[in-house]
Amino acid sequence: MDDNRRIARTPGVLEAEVDGDRVLMHPDDYTYYGLTETGAAVWSLIDGTRSVADVVAALAEEYDATPAVIRTDVESFLSGMEAAKLVTYGT
Repeated sequence: MDDNRRIARTPGVLEAEVDGDRVLMHPDDYTYYGLTETGAAVWSLIDGTRSVADVVAALAEEYDATPAVIRTDVESFLSGMEAAKLVTYGT
């Protein structure tokens, strides 16, 4: 995964908090996706201006984990979000 690509949410993705959990809904097929606490932390940083490296750095400041562990979790989450067409990448 290219650490310098900017990550953006797919336009129209709906999000809500349900019973304390963050839930996303795809705008095209209305599929729901539940986020773990880690996923919700990553999702909150996806704004179209941050790169993968930026997200990893922000999470490394907030959580007690090595950047390598955080990078693995972020990449795994983003791969799933990309497969579900919930995120896009720019330059």
